[in-house]
Amino acid sequence: MVRLRDRLTGEASLLHAAIVLGLVALVVYSGYVKDGPFLMDDWSNSALTQYPGDQSAISAAWDLSYYRPVLPLYVPVTHWLFGESAALHIAYAIALATGASLALVQVLRLEGLRTWHAIAIGVLALLFPASDSTRLWATASMAHFAILVALLGLLAAIRGARLTAEGKPDGRRWHALAVTLYLMSILGYEVGAPVIALFGLLYLRRMRSREALLRWGADLIAIAASLLWIGTKTPREISSGGALFDHFDRMLDEGLTVIASFTLPLGEASRNTILWSSLLLVAAGLVVWRALPRDDESRARLGGWLGMVAVGVVLTAAGWAMFIPADPVYSPGSQGLLNRTNAVAGIGVVTLVYALLGVLGTLVFRGLPRGRMLAGLTTLALGALLANSYAQDVGDDISRYIAAGHEEDRILGVIARTVPAGARDATIYTTGHPGYEALGIPIFTATWDLDGAVKVRYDRPDWRAVPITEGVALACTREGVFPDGSGGGPTFGAAYGKAWLVDVVAGKATQLTSQARCEAVAKALAPPPLIKPSA
Repeated sequence: MVRLRDRLTGEASLLHAAIVLGLVALVVYSGYVKDGPFLMDDWSNSALTQYPGDQSAISAAWDLSYYRPVLPLYVPVTHWLFGESAALHIAYAIALATGASLALVQVLRLEGLRTWHAIAIGVLALLFPASDSTRLWATASMAHFAILVALLGLLAAIRGARLTAEGKPDGRRWHALAVTLYLMSILGYEVGAPVIALFGLLYLRRMRSREALLRWGADLIAIAASLLWIGTKTPREISSGGALFDHFDRMLDEGLTVIASFTLPLGEASRNTILWSSLLLVAAGLVVWRALPRDDESRARLGGWLGMVAVGVVLTAAGWAMFIPADPVYSPGSQGLLNRTNAVAGIGVVTLVYALLGVLGTLVFRGLPRGRMLAGLTTLALGALLANSYAQDVGDDISRYIAAGHEEDRILGVIARTVPAGARDATIYTTGHPGYEALGIPIFTATWDLDGAVKVRYDRPDWRAVPITEGVALACTREGVFPDGSGGGPTFGAAYGKAWLVDVVAGKATQLTSQARCEAVAKALAPPPLIKPSA
């Protein structure tokens, strides 16, 4: 009877969490689902799925991302399911993020956190502005897919541990499911591997140490094997030596800035003021915790919040750990699409920040009549203010993303009006538009985004398109023309007669039919700044 009552209570609490998270997602993101655009890889992934050439879409995707073997299936399937509808892709990304927050709430509840505090942390994770590309950019939905699958794996492992502790035979089967889910998560997007490697600590809380260590060992073997595959197959270079240390130093500095930037529910203060105040708050909490009698109810609550502070710090560091050997652009302070660097670490940051609010509330109301209730309500109220601040920041980013989409539509519209539909095997170069709406939020800036957009929007797999932005010039040779500059080269060249230069500002297209004409046009080129100037 007691177990049935606990189960019903747990299911009701999970339903409450689902309702709250769903409402938050609806209020904050519904407008973006309606108006949000495809950006960057969204276009190339759509084109790859629709026009894979002589092979299947899965084979074409495998050639590009075999080092993450879940992706070659994930990308085509999502584009088969949702087609060219940016709204469906974005709704799916937000649904994944909401599901990941719900799974996080359940894990926190199972670890003893009161339901409404767990929901508050879930809401903050769903809104965290420093990783909002994972909700606003369809391609980055893979980050929340990996997080959700990992958390489902942890929930399976916890269930398996409980069954084993109760002497039931299905515990190991549940853990086998957990390991499978961990592998799926890492082989899709490996950034969560260090956090998954820590899950074994939770097993030790629930079962005999020998069995817990055996299961933790199985986790670590699976994690090592998946990382070995990714590390040996990835085509990207890994930093080493001094570059590795420099990137670590940069990540530490930017990471502290990110934590400080999203700690205050109201007002502003310098980074150092926030960080030192947070350290003093923790120190005061530790002093009071040690001074209180062991049977004091406030001591237990304060100890719980201080423990969560430590958990938040560890999760944050582990969430960033996989990026240390990566390219320096993958750092906590990266903007726009690159803020996916904080996808996993953001969970640690919001846990840390909310725990600090819990410490503050407990210290302020300790010893007062109804102090526990007042401390809890204060923590929730401050968390709500923080969530509102996060939502405003996300709203600002949403406006920038939508503006980038409008500019994409304008560029594609000019191409449709000016390049003859009868032009076969055309290579289109665009000029007169910035590459980015704001730092990290692209319009068309790469050799693959505009190309994919033209193919998909106009069903022209025979057309190619390359943006000519700041720092890129047209090189006119005897054989033909090609973009000369970052990301360009002869690979993206075209023979005369097949090349078109589209001036988005003038609204006209010029066919490059000879070297002389190409040189005359190239001489007059004056691409605008790569990043759109602020109004």
